[in-house]
Amino acid sequence: MANTKNFLPPMTLSESEWFDKCPKAVLFEIARQFAMRVSDEFTADAAFATMQAEWQALHDNGIVPQKPAKVRDVPTILSKMHPEIRKFYDDNGNFVANT
Repeated sequence: MANTKNFLPPMTLSESEWFDKCPKAVLFEIARQFAMRVSDEFTADAAFATMQAEWQALHDNGIVPQKPAKVRDVPTILSKMHPEIRKFYDDNGNFVANT
């Protein structure tokens, strides 16, 4: 079976160069802003749900081979964190600076 982890759809040379230079955090924020525009609510939570549903639809229709990531709940994520990283988050999963 081919490695599908790094699957990329067909791109022009200009698109490929832009994609290579664009940080993942920027791509995420672009996606979230677009998802907010098409969501029922203009919130980050609604945008995240829309992005999850879109990834599932893309996979179900054979457009992307990667299966959607399974989203764990906050307590599970926090319990698996290394203590040096965990200290930067409160019990609700919010980042807290300089603790």
